[in-house]
Amino acid sequence: MEDDLAYVRARIPEYGDYGDETSRHQTDMYVRAFVGERLNDARLRLVASLDERTTKTLDELILHCQFTDQTFIHWLDHARIDPPIVATLVRLDRQLIEAAQQVETATAAELPALLQTIDIAFEHRREPLPA
Repeated sequence: MEDDLAYVRARIPEYGDYGDETSRHQTDMYVRAFVGERLNDARLRLVASLDERTTKTLDELILHCQFTDQTFIHWLDHARIDPPIVATLVRLDRQLIEAAQQVETATAAELPALLQTIDIAFEHRREPLPA
């Protein structure tokens, strides 16, 4: 977990690792903002090259980044967040950040696979289980 946490904090210094209830919401917001900014930049950069399906998926993910995922937040507010769960969340956040960084330089042809990776990582954050 320490490698994942160091990686994430090198990109998002405010990252709180879900250790306490207050930081959980802020940490989620920081991760969504990091991913959303890169998705939006890719949309602006590639808008003329994207097919309709990729544009729709991209727009949906940007929207997802703009608003709190109520299912995830509800889970965070009611789950017992023990060290294995924290490690899983940090690993998933690292996956989101890595994929978002790849989006920064992705071509229109590469983007759909990265969008799928991001979508899956967001889904896995909803109910993480110890690895």
